[in-house]
Amino acid sequence: MSSVLKEFPEAFATRINKILEMPDPVPGNRENGWFAGYGCRWCKFSKAWFTVLPFEMQPVAETVASMFKNAGLQDVTITLEAGVTQAEGGKGYQVSARI
Repeated sequence: MSSVLKEFPEAFATRINKILEMPDPVPGNRENGWFAGYGCRWCKFSKAWFTVLPFEMQPVAETVASMFKNAGLQDVTITLEAGVTQAEGGKGYQVSARI
């Protein structure tokens, strides 16, 4: 993995959001139901990027996962955001990439 990713993880999240043409997500809180919005964010505590995309953007989720893998990250997964299906009212897919 490039040292730039380790030194500037927030900048990489912002770059992904610009590519996706999405604003940076806001912090999740009680008022927004803990859903911070679509897009990519860096979690310092988890040392991971989390990108949430609507269900209709599954091919984009796969592309984002490839971007992380191409950047040298090994632990990259695509799951349901919060583990909730679309039928159950879920928000979409989550691409997780851990350092």
